Amino acid sequence: AAAEKAAAEKAAAEKAAAEKAAAEKAAAEKAAAEKAAAEKAAAEKAAAEKAAAEKPQAYGLSGPIGGKADNLTRIKGIGSKINGILNDLGIYHFKQIANWTEKEIEWVDERLKFKGRIEREDWVGQARLLAEGKETEFSRRVDKGEVATSHTHTTKAPGKK
Repeated sequence: AAAEKAAAEKAAAEKAAAEKAAAEKAAAEKAAAEKAAAEKAAAEKAAAEKAAAEKPQAYGLSGPIGGKADNLTRIKGIGSKINGILNDLGIYHFKQIANWTEKEIEWVDERLKFKGRIEREDWVGQARLLAEGKETEFSRRVDKGEVATSHTHTTKAPGKK
């Protein structure tokens, strides 16, 4: 009887030890999963912050305000091709360009692959005037249709159908 009691106690102790080990293993797995989830969330947050830093907020427009973009080709140095690239970057309005910071100019410059052109041609200064409803000598010529590269519509060559 004593041997049976000892065997039963031993079996109960082994069962309790196995249950305790299983509970500890489950707790360790849960802690590891929580740590992995926290690390993943931190990595995702860091990636989102990096992406936000690389893409200045000025370009967050998904389309022109009020559905109508400004004719950016009224800025000397912006032809219809660059106008399209700027639109692809979310830039539709003189006011956006007028408010560019050095970092934003650098960001756009890299994407246009015309190093220094924005500053050389004073896009920001021209955009400020145009955003205020003023004109430049160049914008007057564009408005009169005298600047071929500043037409935002395509025209067919003579004799083509």
